[in-house]
Amino acid sequence: VPQALAPSRRLRWVSLRIADKLSGDLIARIVASAPLLETLEVPGGVADFGALVPLQHLRSISVRVHEASPGELSLLLLMPSLRELHMVTVAVATWSSAVDVLA
Repeated sequence: VPQALAPSRRLRWVSLRIADKLSGDLIARIVASAPLLETLEVPGGVADFGALVPLQHLRSISVRVHEASPGELSLLLLMPSLRELHMVTVAVATWSSAVDVLA
């Protein structure tokens, strides 16, 4: 994935149809390769939501969050540029706790 993104620093939209979670290292390389990303689709999930925080232009993310903690979800919710959050398999209790962190 990173080699494909290397020449695409202006890339704005990425959809990674990978069954496995993206590792923190891979996310960091994607962030470095495409810092202007506005839309990211990761149906397999993300191992480290904190690694997405440097994406200052991220407006939309679609991600599987079934193993995410409320603290990790709150990192997404606190991103100032984020306008759309599409989550798959999030527990209601986890979502409620993430929103409580914001209060």
